[in-house]
Amino acid sequence: MDERTVLVINGPNLNLLGEREPEVYGHATLADLEDGCQVAAAALGLTVVSRARSRWSPPTSTTSTTAAPPGASASQRSPAASQAQ
Repeated sequence: MDERTVLVINGPNLNLLGEREPEVYGHATLADLEDGCQVAAAALGLTVVSRARSRWSPPTSTTSTTAAPPGASASQRSPAASQAQ
């Protein structure tokens, strides 16, 4: 990726947009949102790269200071977070 690239990381269950409870979340799908991002980025001369995360996972780097999500057990924390305790 270069400096003109925008990375969009989609969280869990966004693949269900437009299908699950459309009366609450609307009828637009994840693909619709990604297409909209592509159009907006192109107008600004940017490139969009989309990735989906289906669940939370701890960082792989041992130097990370990213904390585990609330309620995570000690085994789910990153090595750096565990050492800090």
